[in-house]
Amino acid sequence: MHLKKSYTFEKEYFFYMKFSKRIIILFVCLLPLFATVKAQESTSKKQKQIEKKKEKNDQEALIKYQKALKAHNKDQTKDTRKRMKQSRKESNKVSPGHKDFFLKRWFTGRKK
Repeated sequence: MHLKKSYTFEKEYFFYMKFSKRIIILFVCLLPLFATVKAQESTSKKQKQIEKKKEKNDQEALIKYQKALKAHNKDQTKDTRKRMKQSRKESNKVSPGHKDFFLKRWFTGRKK
């Protein structure tokens, strides 16, 4: 009986040793995967920060441009502003993206 107990103890001991070795080997094999995922996360965070900064700069540039246009418009005389407004309206009418008057669109035949 005494021999049987030690035999089972040794058998269990070797089983746990093999099991623990397998876990360690598995952990060592998966470790590079976790490292690459971490590196990808850090690069994506940097990309997001760069994009956010670029959007902010674009918005600031647009605001500066609009202010410059207003300042240029303010510098003109009243007659010049009137002519500028009229020419802007005319150019919008003849631009290629401009839609015709809605009644004209409703009652003309469509090209197929």
